[in-house]
Amino acid sequence: MRATDRAPGIRNYVQNWAEVKEGEEVIVVADSYANEQMVEEVAAEARAQGANVVVSWIDFNPIQAQGGGPIIDEALKAADKILRMTFATSHDRGTQKAIMEHGLEMYSVANPHDPEFFVQEAARYPVEVVLEIEKKALEIARSGNEIRVTCDKGTDVTATYNPEDWGGDFGTVPADEKRPGTYPATFPGAIAGVLPPQETEGVVCYDAFSGVGVAEDEPIKLTFEDNFCTGIEGGAAANELRDIVEGVPNAGFCEEFMFGLHPKVRNAPLDQKPIPNEAERRYGNIHIAIGNMRCFSMYPFEETGGTELHLDGFVLDPTIEIDGEPVVEDGKLTFLDDPQIREVAAKHGNPDELLRQK
Repeated sequence: MRATDRAPGIRNYVQNWAEVKEGEEVIVVADSYANEQMVEEVAAEARAQGANVVVSWIDFNPIQAQGGGPIIDEALKAADKILRMTFATSHDRGTQKAIMEHGLEMYSVANPHDPEFFVQEAARYPVEVVLEIEKKALEIARSGNEIRVTCDKGTDVTATYNPEDWGGDFGTVPADEKRPGTYPATFPGAIAGVLPPQETEGVVCYDAFSGVGVAEDEPIKLTFEDNFCTGIEGGAAANELRDIVEGVPNAGFCEEFMFGLHPKVRNAPLDQKPIPNEAERRYGNIHIAIGNMRCFSMYPFEETGGTELHLDGFVLDPTIEIDGEPVVEDGKLTFLDDPQIREVAAKHGNPDELLRQK
């Protein structure tokens, strides 16, 4: 795979997604699992825009959102933007502090490990269209107060929510504005989710879970009551998940429901380490997370036992309803025929082609 093959996608990420500008202080944070050549190509594109760029490498951590350490925490306070090519820095306290108190903007790459990531059609896809799809999804979600998810593997779970708690890659501020919030704006987008749901009840049968990978033998079955996981069942992957959360106070709290919106993201692997972040963005896929991260909880939790976890579980090809109306049906988005979405898509090509779900 040549750098010239990746160049259009990397340009789209740096120029149109992150909007790197001349004179900005930009830090590229990558972990030891990231593709080194791809990291350097991203940094070079940011320098080509006139930014002052520093590349910082950290060790890979198989558990997401554990932070980059005190040196990275301090560097983030001084940066205008982070081009995030790791899953360590996002929901951790150091990164969140830099965002909320020092004005850091965070722009992530969904799969920094695969040298073919920036070659796919989704990486070259018009950002304006992705954001219009996200805007419509958030409009629908914010008009209701209940989400239900079902699938043919046995999932049937319902949660209530506060409409204002819905956000997306750029949706943690009003959905008609393109500015990042505290959630990582992950290229190529997009996603819509509620953090946290208020009351989650039912059963979720997961295809994969961050920290343990794909459920090869049987689904990972979690039972939820009053927004907490009360049981973990299944095969080897379920046993691994149980070992991770065992003894960690409040780790079974249901932290989020989020579903993918990009019509062209490839059929990304669920065994991406430490989390199938690219698969999160593919249309229709949903992840329902557990954990005790302060930035997600409604309480927030004072008792974490010294360990803060955020673990995403994935359900493929679900049906998702908002107040009884499907927004996803058997893994396909139902609202891409919206006139405004089609009007924006028409500015960039044939809307039928741009909005066709693979």
